[in-house]
Amino acid sequence: MAEKGRIATNIDSNLLRDFKIQVAKEESKINTVLERLIKQYLEEKK
Repeated sequence: MAEKGRIATNIDSNLLRDFKIQVAKEESKINTVLERLIKQYLEEKK
């Protein structure tokens, strides 16, 4: 398993609220979804 790092950022509070709600509906975890999205972003940039 890869070592985990921490990230802190500021985003629109409504966007964050909606994101948390959607992640909860999917019974997932925020970090799991963020890691997937970051990986997808990096793949697109290759």
